[in-house]
Amino acid sequence: MNYRFWVSLSEKSYLDYRENFNNKNHVTKYFGWLCNVIPEYEDTLAIPTTVYTRKGNLRPLIIPHKNFDHPFVKDYYEGISKKEAENRINNMLNTNNESP
Repeated sequence: MNYRFWVSLSEKSYLDYRENFNNKNHVTKYFGWLCNVIPEYEDTLAIPTTVYTRKGNLRPLIIPHKNFDHPFVKDYYEGISKKEAENRINNMLNTNNESP
């Protein structure tokens, strides 16, 4: 499953990111707070993350802090079972096929 995450950065970090947005060689990292609700987990807002910019203007990598006690963080580092992955995929497909 592909999630598209948003994070909250400090003003200083945001301004640095914006200033270097078109710089293909700018590589740095920022502290950020996760700003997404992830359906499979409760209360995923404000999980601490590190945001890594990458060469070539690729989307930044957003990595949750390993020492933060949360089921999402645990699953990020330890993975989920095949059965759980299949359940999530089936739920996503069923949700996308429902008529309004």
